[in-house]
Amino acid sequence: MKTKAIQHSIIKLREIGIQADLLICRTPHPLDAGIKKKLSMFCDLSEDCIIENLDQNIYELPLSFQNQEVDRFIIKRLFNEDKSANLVEWENLVDKLKHPHKEITIGIAGKYTHLEDCYISVVEAIKHAGAFYHTKVNIERIDTEEFQDENWEVKFATLLQQKNIRGIIIPGGFGYRGVEGMINIASFCQNKKIPFL
Repeated sequence: MKTKAIQHSIIKLREIGIQADLLICRTPHPLDAGIKKKLSMFCDLSEDCIIENLDQNIYELPLSFQNQEVDRFIIKRLFNEDKSANLVEWENLVDKLKHPHKEITIGIAGKYTHLEDCYISVVEAIKHAGAFYHTKVNIERIDTEEFQDENWEVKFATLLQQKNIRGIIIPGGFGYRGVEGMINIASFCQNKKIPFL
């Protein structure tokens, strides 16, 4: 693990008058003591101000930061109080996400489904709803352009059965491409009483 890039970044910040209070290092591996010591020395921060941000489930980050007392540091700095943040509700959310009681598959039908980050707000909203009900929600992305030909109904029914899709969401979009497929899917869901949004 190299530290030069971080050191140069801290130097550049100092040049414009910004002195870091904490250094949060995103990393795929835990920071060992040698790395923390080196960063502490070259960045003029105490070792407990070098915070590890391991690549992990984003919902676990606040708990990871609390384990490293980031919350205590911020509360002390902003409010001059020595206490920790209350993350009980957040711990419950993470527990529900990590230990669901049920599992379900929901289809997101749109024309940008091949783009991983597309519809991300819808995907995250589905995860939150799933956590509320102690349910892991698997997302099946459905390209609506594939359901515009004359055999679309058979293809769609087969897809629902093969993937065990229990509901469909069609997010908003722009332009005409894929719209006929969206209409076909919406109509199919309405006629077959499949949960649809």
